[in-house]
Amino acid sequence: MVAITVNKNTDWQEVVATIKTKAKKGNKVFLLSEEELSSWQETEYLKSDPVLWAKIEKGFNTPLEECVKIDEL
Repeated sequence: MVAITVNKNTDWQEVVATIKTKAKKGNKVFLLSEEELSSWQETEYLKSDPVLWAKIEKGFNTPLEECVKIDEL
């Protein structure tokens, strides 16, 4: 993986050249914001614990009418 920091002084031609150099023929290239990457990493971390992930999935699959409102806790 190649990380490229972008700011107001970024030379976009250099960024494009770096991407073209690092990408191998046939591979797709995509960009993520740091926040989005962090979210992906957090999800992978949560999925690495099977017991925790099973609890999260159970919550996702619980019908809304069976959920307790936060102000009722």
